[in-house]
Amino acid sequence: MAGGILVDRLLAVPLITSILALVVVGVTLAIVRNSTFVRAGALALAAAALGCVLHDNAFRRVPLSHISRHVGHEAIFATVTGTLVEPPEVYERPGGHFARWIRGRVRTRMLVEAEQIAGRNGPIPATGLVRVYVKEPLLGYRQGNRVRLTGRLFRPSGASNPGELNRSLLSRRQGILVWMSCKYASSVVPADAPTSRPAPGLRERVRTSLRYWVHQGGAALEESCSLLDAIILGQRDQISRQINDAFIETGTAHFLAVSGTHVGMLAVFVWAIARVLGLGRSSGAAVVFVAVAGYVFVAEPRVPILRAGILCGLGCVAVGLRRRTSPLNWFAAGMIVLLAWRPGDLFSPGFQLSFGVVLGILLLSPMVYGVFSWLRNRLRRVPAELDDPKRLWPWWRRSLEATGQWAGWLAAISIAAWLVGSILTAYHFQRFSPLGWVNSMLVWPLVMMIVVGGFMKVLLAAALPQTTVVTGPIIDGLSRLLVGWVHLLSRLPGVSIECRQPSIWQVSLYLVGLGLAAICWRLGARRRWVLGMGSLPLIAVGSFVVGPAARDDGLTLWVLSVGDGQVALADVPGSGHWVIDAGARSGFDVGEVVAVPAFRALGVRRIRRALVSHADFDHYGGILAIDDHFPIETVVVGPYFDRHTRAGSAAEFLLEQLDLRGVPVEVWRQGRSEELAGSTVVEVLWPPDGLDASWTSNDCSIVLRVRHADRSILICGDVEEEAQRRLLEREDLRSDVMILPHHGAVARSTEAFIAAVDPSVVIRSGSRRDANDPPAIEALVADRRYLDTGSDGAIEITIDQEGVKVRAPYKDEGAFE
Repeated sequence: MAGGILVDRLLAVPLITSILALVVVGVTLAIVRNSTFVRAGALALAAAALGCVLHDNAFRRVPLSHISRHVGHEAIFATVTGTLVEPPEVYERPGGHFARWIRGRVRTRMLVEAEQIAGRNGPIPATGLVRVYVKEPLLGYRQGNRVRLTGRLFRPSGASNPGELNRSLLSRRQGILVWMSCKYASSVVPADAPTSRPAPGLRERVRTSLRYWVHQGGAALEESCSLLDAIILGQRDQISRQINDAFIETGTAHFLAVSGTHVGMLAVFVWAIARVLGLGRSSGAAVVFVAVAGYVFVAEPRVPILRAGILCGLGCVAVGLRRRTSPLNWFAAGMIVLLAWRPGDLFSPGFQLSFGVVLGILLLSPMVYGVFSWLRNRLRRVPAELDDPKRLWPWWRRSLEATGQWAGWLAAISIAAWLVGSILTAYHFQRFSPLGWVNSMLVWPLVMMIVVGGFMKVLLAAALPQTTVVTGPIIDGLSRLLVGWVHLLSRLPGVSIECRQPSIWQVSLYLVGLGLAAICWRLGARRRWVLGMGSLPLIAVGSFVVGPAARDDGLTLWVLSVGDGQVALADVPGSGHWVIDAGARSGFDVGEVVAVPAFRALGVRRIRRALVSHADFDHYGGILAIDDHFPIETVVVGPYFDRHTRAGSAAEFLLEQLDLRGVPVEVWRQGRSEELAGSTVVEVLWPPDGLDASWTSNDCSIVLRVRHADRSILICGDVEEEAQRRLLEREDLRSDVMILPHHGAVARSTEAFIAAVDPSVVIRSGSRRDANDPPAIEALVADRRYLDTGSDGAIEITIDQEGVKVRAPYKDEGAFE
């Protein structure tokens, strides 16, 4: 089934083809009765065809009444009535180092099932899910409330920059085809009278009671409470960013997501109680089944807990019916159920990590433990066949041996999970945790004590509330100990390494090699076969570490899409990477959210120079975040940067932080020229010395021209009319590519300025506001090629011996009709 979903995603298999395949399978199974090979092949074809049908239906078929049919390529202003599918979540967008200067970071997101949309002649029935974002905190609503929302309704866009998630594709896989943006909290109002609001549902009431019992008797610290909610109750939405980041860096984030470990401990805990109470095997399995089902019902409906719940439920059925247990069959059944429910989850990181890690544990942990046993036997002084533990060893040595075996299996499971999870984490999140398997072993005992202790606390509190006086401080102390322990591990050197994204073929070769090695081991194949298959992951890792050969024959400049701002990255031959401005007025840290993932995807390791054209936040707000990940050798500013830096401003904070980090700051002015390797020349055309205090920050921007192979790019900063007039009088501005001044704002001198530069390609770094500029910038560009990062996404400019190439590889990326 998974193969069919993948094939349909790549090839868009026609529905009639899948139906014909199912018919052929039915005929084959009716005719062929004695050939096991043919029947197995027919069933495999049927599963693949079914996967194609499920994916086609979930991904491409849209009902006529769906709300997305009211939205075209452009956003519309609309009023939508619907029911909250999820409770509103108030969150804070990352602000990074400049958080105090970024306003409007606290927002609300929620999921609404549409019922109707306002039309000219009255409401129009509509269906479908709508992801809603409110630009203010929204309180007082809960799941099941009917609401009326007014705002911009639009289709989510695809990726606009390297390393960026394709929001359109991810949203569509979740069955969400449209988003809505509401500017104010007052844009969301109840659709029903206040007295008719529904009472909290059963799940919400149970969650509230469980949360009360879990927190009762503790110190009520926010970090401790949110950690207990995540680990014990599977409610991760309130976990603090600091704790979440620490678990991610140490490679132990899987402990925050309720999964097989938590469900397994619950099953063992309930099974032990059932046996103590004298229940039989079948009755005990039934009690465990009910407990696990209730736990899955209360926890957040994420893939790991759903997968664990299905596997544990099948195990309970097998135990209750006294049937032979088969974890691999349970694994396959859980995968089939979840893919039949939501086929698009096959491509989600959570699904791949959850099922990939479990499959890795099932297949690889016996092989890893076998290697441990082989090494142990090689180190024995007495051959194993002559050393009888039961007859010759004292009790303490037998206990030590049992403890060693238990620790060996724990290490084998941790290593198996790490081998699979590390490559998937590197692919999806560009992060590698070399010590993840060690950290998992170090954190596991504390997590287990909290999980088991939490279950015991809830059970005792339900029967005797007074017991929380004793159990509360214990669980609270363990949670604080776990937080401190994980924070300590996160500070170890090399605990987490940021990396570029491995290619699909490298990930596939790595995982196929591990799988074949494990299968050869299980089948008892010769050692050379196991080693041969195991060499495939090493080849994949080696090719990733070596990486693609660096280009030294051409100049590449990326202009990223950041809205109202500018982030440009130049790969200069023989001189490494340069950043030319890095900031935006986007309500979040553009360096951390946009620039860092893009730079990582483009293979950046260090920044030789970061040039800040002038002292406006939308040109430097991402510099410190970039330096956190890619050390900057030198920051370059203009001669008037200090003049436009006010006391207590973000610009002053930038200079202070650069001084504390030991990053030197150079001042460049008109006349500066640097000759770099590969016939590359960087020229500063503006500003000159001697400008008085009446000159604005924009007009004091650095204007830079980069020449390579007899071609050039002019980067204009934010210079406005007066600076443009001076440049027209004094400089030869001719260039092949021009990045428009002041994000394409039109002044009286703009037309003459563009004519003087006479570029073949004009690029605007900004958001979609061309229609609001009188006259529109497109009219001034005339017949030249015009690109806008707001509508075309990130733009790549390449200059080599063949000339100038400009492309917008992310234009309409992931857009679906």
